[in-house]
Amino acid sequence: MNDSLESAREHTGSAQVQPDTTTERTITEWVRGLLKGHEVGRAENLFLVGGHSLMAAQLLAKVKEGFAVKLTLRQLFAAPTIAELAALVDRERA
Repeated sequence: MNDSLESAREHTGSAQVQPDTTTERTITEWVRGLLKGHEVGRAENLFLVGGHSLMAAQLLAKVKEGFAVKLTLRQLFAAPTIAELAALVDRERA
């Protein structure tokens, strides 16, 4: 793991908590692919562990295709963890 990633985890106090729901597991796999295999816990801020606006747009495209839910970048910035994003997706699908 690189130093900046470890520093971000120390800064946020985030542990690598494993995904809890099917939606979280799916989003975790997508994020792992977009971050080139980096492990990301469900409570970690995606933008503090290597995510950026292009990755966010790619992730939203996967959410739209995989879950048939169209979210905005603003919504993702407001829900920047896998757990928060998954909860948002599940609410939109309900």
